[in-house]
Amino acid sequence: TDAKGVATTVVAPTRNTSYVWEYAGDDTTLPIVGSEQTVYVHVLVTVAVTPHPTATHFSFWGGTSPTLLGSFVYLQQLTTHGWVNAGPRALLHTQTLPNGRTHVGYILPFTPATGTNYRVAHAATATNAAGTSGLILVSAKK
Repeated sequence: TDAKGVATTVVAPTRNTSYVWEYAGDDTTLPIVGSEQTVYVHVLVTVAVTPHPTATHFSFWGGTSPTLLGSFVYLQQLTTHGWVNAGPRALLHTQTLPNGRTHVGYILPFTPATGTNYRVAHAATATNAAGTSGLILVSAKK
């Protein structure tokens, strides 16, 4: 503890983890148990975009951390009602991605609507909270 009696620690969990501060007490201080606090660790979803030669459709591709082999990611579109699934889903499996590397990842071929925001999402798992990629804005070619 510091001079004010405040205890701190740094943690870096890789999965959802609950913590409880506990002090056993001594000759002059009673024992105490704090309330449980949970740190939720979200699935990290990466995304890159590769246009096809015709430029009418694209491949959104990437991976997750942790590597979630056998699970699915979903393409989502921002609407006036919030984020909704926008079509295809992709299985995370070992494959050669558009960057030429073989990795556990996904490829989502898609024909997007111009001027629309997209992202790739992964649902929560037993050990991690849900996660989403960064925003993908599809705009018309000038």
